[in-house]
Amino acid sequence: MSNITMVLESVGRGESKATQELFPLVYEELRRLAAARMAREAAGHTLQPTAEVIPTPAYEIVDNMPNRPAIKHGFRACCYRPHSDEIQMAAPSSFATAADYFSTLYHELTHASGAKTRLNRPTLTASAGFGSNSYCKEELIAEMGAAFLCGEAGIFERTVDNSAAYLQGWLKALDHDRSLIITAAAQAQKAADYILNHKPAIIE
Repeated sequence: MSNITMVLESVGRGESKATQELFPLVYEELRRLAAARMAREAAGHTLQPTAEVIPTPAYEIVDNMPNRPAIKHGFRACCYRPHSDEIQMAAPSSFATAADYFSTLYHELTHASGAKTRLNRPTLTASAGFGSNSYCKEELIAEMGAAFLCGEAGIFERTVDNSAAYLQGWLKALDHDRSLIITAAAQAQKAADYILNHKPAIIE
């Protein structure tokens, strides 16, 4: 049984310290995943935050997403617009690093995965206003999904600080609700699997 699995079981039993232990373990697993991905990359790639080289999988994740929404650039703010099913992004040159650009794009792709034509996730499709419980949960799902995708892309180390701060903000808004955190993590993984086009294993 993995450490993450044991902590999740502790969270489910209501052990108060377990929730605080969960995210460091998840981040450590993502670091391991990112390092393994980078080990398969060509010489010269690096996990250093200042590196400009972006691993090939970062691009492939976007290109290979099934039923991908339109992605448009040149906007002041980044967002997913469900009614037009499009992602609006600022110009890539406006981001501090290329990794920041991809992390933001993955966040919006995770939102888009919840559309009615994809996973039909209630936290996205419900008409809930800014700051509502559903809105906060969807933001938590989107950022966790982005973290999972950054791990797959091999750029997690470059985005971990911003992602951790963002997650902590939404967790505080949700009052660190144990059941919501577990559900959000599961939904984020489901979204990442959809974007990565991972098919469920068939057990015979």
